Amino acid sequence: MPLAVGWAALLAVALIETLPDGPGAWVPAVLVVTGVVGGPLLALLLTVQRRRVDRTVGRLFPVGSRIDVQLRPDGLWIENHGGGSLVRYGRIAAVRAVDGVVEVRTGHPRVMRLVPAALLTDHHLAEIRAAAAAAQRARAGPRRPGP
Repeated sequence: MPLAVGWAALLAVALIETLPDGPGAWVPAVLVVTGVVGGPLLALLLTVQRRRVDRTVGRLFPVGSRIDVQLRPDGLWIENHGGGSLVRYGRIAAVRAVDGVVEVRTGHPRVMRLVPAALLTDHHLAEIRAAAAAAQRARAGPRRPGP
């Protein structure tokens, strides 16, 4: 990485030295330097993030481990090597798929359960969200009209 930064700095100095005077000449030089430095830096950051996510998912769900997810009438059943638990739809605050993992967040208490994204399709996620919204509306009860 330091070598790439050194080459980028050398390129920037070379561009600045060859520019004619005037503010209009700086715009292309700034764009080129931004692309030369920013492009590889962005690629490096994305690669590091992807590897970090892969390691985390590998630790949470080791190869060969058994994970079961069932959409039941009363909630989402999640079972893994550590046991199973039922997350009632009324307690689900958010469901989202991120980097190969589905996050199921509950509101009270605040807990996040992770499930491999391969086990739940987009249709399943929509079902969970709809059931959670319906359970929360039912729990809130009917609204009384204001005075």
